[in-house]
Amino acid sequence: MVGLLSYNGFAQELTKKELKQQKKAEQEKEFSALIESKTFVFVGRRAISSRGRSIDLTTNQNYLKFSPELVDSSMPFFGESTGAGHYGSADVGLTFKGKPEKYTIDKTKGKYKIQVVVKDSNDTYEINITGTAGNSTLTIMSNRKSLMTYNGDISKGL
Repeated sequence: MVGLLSYNGFAQELTKKELKQQKKAEQEKEFSALIESKTFVFVGRRAISSRGRSIDLTTNQNYLKFSPELVDSSMPFFGESTGAGHYGSADVGLTFKGKPEKYTIDKTKGKYKIQVVVKDSNDTYEINITGTAGNSTLTIMSNRKSLMTYNGDISKGL
């Protein structure tokens, strides 16, 4: 009787493991479809400056919206600027909109790498995202502002 109970418990545990693997596979499939569509939103949970200082973003609205026609960024910035605006300028974040000039997507070992270049009237932005379902890293390089890195999530939209 004890052997039967332990076998039944093992079978149940295997089912939980299989369900977890199935859920992960579904999330990866949805994430792949989202990335391949080139239409998604990155929302940051943490921002890290080029000097290593970091802040929590979970209570701050931020986003980087991607589509083949437009990249729309409203990400916080607290690094170093070179000639970025003037005293009292509203140019305090990595806030820009523009048509992507370069948009490449590579997938290696289940991890995506997305590279986008956007120019607006003020600057050129090199955007890199690496990630998997549930965990992505965004870096934004600018001619006028130091590198910023963000850890966050990619989803369909806000």
